[in-house]
Amino acid sequence: MAVQCANQRSTESADDRLKRLVDQRNKRAVTRSLETPEQHARRSQQLKSKRDMESPAEHAERLQNIKAKRDMQPPEAYELRLQQMTARRDMKTSEERATNLLNLKARRIMESPEEHASRLHKQKEYREMETPEVHTTRLLNLKAKRYMESPEQHRARLDNQRAQRSLESREGRVMRLSTLQAKRKLESPEDRGVRLNAMKVQHAAQRSAESPEARSSRLGYLKAQRKALKMSETVEEREGRLERRRQGLQHVQEAKSNEVTASAAQCTALDDAGLLHECSKDMKSQILGELGFALGPSGMDQCVCCVCDRLAFATDVHVYSTEDKDILQSMAARLRNPDLKLSDELVAFYDCKDIHPAFVGLLLSRKGITHAGNVNDIENPRDIDFNICLECETVLLQPWLSELPRHYVFPGEPVDSERDIDHEFDDHDEHAIAYADQEACLYDDPTEDNDGGSIDALAEVEFPDFSEIPIESWPLPPKHAIAN
Repeated sequence: MAVQCANQRSTESADDRLKRLVDQRNKRAVTRSLETPEQHARRSQQLKSKRDMESPAEHAERLQNIKAKRDMQPPEAYELRLQQMTARRDMKTSEERATNLLNLKARRIMESPEEHASRLHKQKEYREMETPEVHTTRLLNLKAKRYMESPEQHRARLDNQRAQRSLESREGRVMRLSTLQAKRKLESPEDRGVRLNAMKVQHAAQRSAESPEARSSRLGYLKAQRKALKMSETVEEREGRLERRRQGLQHVQEAKSNEVTASAAQCTALDDAGLLHECSKDMKSQILGELGFALGPSGMDQCVCCVCDRLAFATDVHVYSTEDKDILQSMAARLRNPDLKLSDELVAFYDCKDIHPAFVGLLLSRKGITHAGNVNDIENPRDIDFNICLECETVLLQPWLSELPRHYVFPGEPVDSERDIDHEFDDHDEHAIAYADQEACLYDDPTEDNDGGSIDALAEVEFPDFSEIPIESWPLPPKHAIAN
């Protein structure tokens, strides 16, 4: 009987074979649909026992045959198989699903690079054969699945993705980024806007729902990740990162310059024509509210740079710790000069060696060094953070140059009030020191104006309700402190 059946199958045509296989599959589907849960479990157990008794060669041959059959499947059969697989997976319990995922993960770990590349290539081919409706449905299902993730699942997925990308070669990373860049370039402006808005809404929802502990954990995680990347990057990667940052700042400046705004001459002409009117209080409140909403809490906070002693927005300041050896070495090499003969009062005011040993010999602003909100109560020196604005950081993180920041606490040499300041510090000099004269220092009292109208002018200005700066009240620097 078996020989006769084999002879019949060897002589049948492709259409007859396909018809026979479809009939067999339909009969099996009907039979299995009538199975009770006990019969289904018994059949699955028997099949599993049979598979466990296979030799490695038989197992490989069976998988090869299945793979060959699936490669010959038309798109319709492939879609039908995926639907049936999805239906079977929906019927599984959570324990069975977890076991299947662990087995799949183990198989993926054991696959060779050639098998991994072949699997990804076939998956890419299948997705290229998708119709637009199937593609849209798949993306919507994936998006819904991502929205239903818990914070732990979201973090675990990102960690797995990060671990996979850390193992990829430089060529693989370049290829992946170039592919992603090519996809982004093919986006229409509408699609790009939709994608960015969706990401913005998703991030806003995640940030608004997270607890203070989760936010602190996330920020600490990102800070540790950035620190690890900076410590392990090569000179070329560092130059590339700084170059990308410069390009980003340039793009932001170009975008700001391209904004349609009226010039001073246009405003004057409109005012002369009587077309400009003073804003009402409601309009001012609305504008300030929109401004505060756009900036956010971090954009409205301000802090002091420890290098230049200037107040800056928190978005324009990077926070470092005493574990960041690169920035500390650069500060020590450029800002430390033991040969200077400065007054004891000036040195005592800006000396921070009592805060941490790394600050020995440096004159820094204490207002830019923080420790749990109070720099005078230091129990663990490793928890010290100090702020550096982007302008000072750009100069300090250039290892191939030895120039000083344009603004810093003291100019590198004592300045006598009788010297020709304009001659000593030329505006065209690359190390020019602005506001070297005490008369032009930022600590001047704006109320002492010659015309006596500064107080009235300040009283008429309505300032936004910025949150209070978490900095203690500090005395003014000494009379001969050259502060910028």
